[in-house]
Amino acid sequence: MSFHYHDEKDHLGEWQFDDLPSPTTPEEQDKTHWRRLVEHPPRWDSFRNRIMTDAEAAQKVRDDAAAAAAKHRRKNRWNSKYYSRDLTHICGLAGPVMDLINPQPTDTILDVGCGDGSVTIALANKVPNGFVVGLDDSYATIEHAQYRSPYGNLTFIEHDLSRLEETPGYLIRWEGSWDWVFSKSTLHRVLRNPENRTFLFENIHRLLKPGGRLVFECGAAGTIPEAVTALTAAMAVYGVSSDERRDANPWFCPSPDWMREALEAVGFDVLECRTHHEPMKVSMHDGSLEGWVRKMGSDFLDVIEPEEVQRRDEIVKWVCDVLNDIESGGEEEEGGCTECDSADV
Repeated sequence: MSFHYHDEKDHLGEWQFDDLPSPTTPEEQDKTHWRRLVEHPPRWDSFRNRIMTDAEAAQKVRDDAAAAAAKHRRKNRWNSKYYSRDLTHICGLAGPVMDLINPQPTDTILDVGCGDGSVTIALANKVPNGFVVGLDDSYATIEHAQYRSPYGNLTFIEHDLSRLEETPGYLIRWEGSWDWVFSKSTLHRVLRNPENRTFLFENIHRLLKPGGRLVFECGAAGTIPEAVTALTAAMAVYGVSSDERRDANPWFCPSPDWMREALEAVGFDVLECRTHHEPMKVSMHDGSLEGWVRKMGSDFLDVIEPEEVQRRDEIVKWVCDVLNDIESGGEEEEGGCTECDSADV
């Protein structure tokens, strides 16, 4: 006979008791259980880690709240309203890559990192008798994408993009089910974690049907160097440590050689892998640059405590001023735009 319990890490454990005759009535069962607990009391060290002082309990509440707030910011920083307003350049970058997708009307397409669904809807147009799924790890953008989706052959799912080996709950067919896997402006974020570099393309390779194709665009070495430099410098000026600045950078932007080697290592036959440079223009005078800096630099800004609003605003203004100076040579231009070099692989 055993009595089950959960320890401080929620691992299931049990105390073992000598076998006794099985009680025959509920009353006898209760008496037997109490007798066993009296004869074999649980040890104090099984529970001591669950007991905290008032101060410890209050600190745990604060820590849990801070962790939940940080998770919420990470999950929903790509708010659909600001995504559409401040990051319209992302849809533009997808154009040349979309031209590489020439599916049959019945093909299946998986969009990894679908954002607000603008590009995914265009993919669904290409396969009127097929099926398209858009994945993203932001609940806010998935909710917006589901609301605006006009096609019956299209669905959007919130899913951890670093865990593509895990099947989204209500998709029966997953591995080996996709004619095309597509991604735009996403994988450089997933690849930021070194652990993901080992498994990401391996998982995508397993998702494809035999003969299926992976078509994607992501940040390459040399992506928006002015903005990255300005953000990093601003963090230093405002007292953020070197380690924090380095850890805050959310992107891993590889060279074409690195990307080709990573793809071939898991079994892909690479037909084309190259760097595409395209200037990105953001207006200085309608708030677009500020919104772009806040959105693209959100991981850097998250290092600053949320209550330090003024400090965050000062960093954003500092970065905007630097980018404007770089573009205009220090001269203010009427109706001007800031132009950053975007490198995609």
